[in-house]
Amino acid sequence: ILKLTNVKPGCGCTVVKYDSIIEPKKSTKIESEVNIKGYHSGPLSKYITVFTNADSEPTRLTIEVTIQAAIDASENYIRFETANPSSKTIYLSSKKTDLKVTNIFFNSDNYTNEQSKKATKLPVKFNFTPTDSTKDNGYKVFKLELLPPKYTTTLYGEFVISTNHPDRKELNIRGSLNK
Repeated sequence: ILKLTNVKPGCGCTVVKYDSIIEPKKSTKIESEVNIKGYHSGPLSKYITVFTNADSEPTRLTIEVTIQAAIDASENYIRFETANPSSKTIYLSSKKTDLKVTNIFFNSDNYTNEQSKKATKLPVKFNFTPTDSTKDNGYKVFKLELLPPKYTTTLYGEFVISTNHPDRKELNIRGSLNK
């Protein structure tokens, strides 16, 4: 009898399920699930290490996938400075050729104290226009210009971009407003 003594994912975004005992002349499946939230389009490799009672050295399994995000963003962090209050331009790309951005706000996760965990929600004005560009993966490219919101103190949080995409109603990008 073969015993899988431990099946260990390489990171916290991977979860595995498996039967720990395999009878002679039988097989088993090791099922894995990877949480890809926050990953951009492109190749991704994750690892699972399998320990058994039959071998002193573990076996390393590789999961290789190519992610196709519903919407890709050119930036994963947006920072505004009061010393340089210019707009910020990022590019969104998607297979949805009529992609629209309907609303943007900055959701601060600064808290004054533990009693009042109240987020600050600031509206962000923007200009959204399609470009003439298409990426190699067939994604249409759109230009998104963010205008600096009004703020009086340094804030950290995320920009929440609402879209008309049926699979990605919101796109969240970490950021800061620096006084």
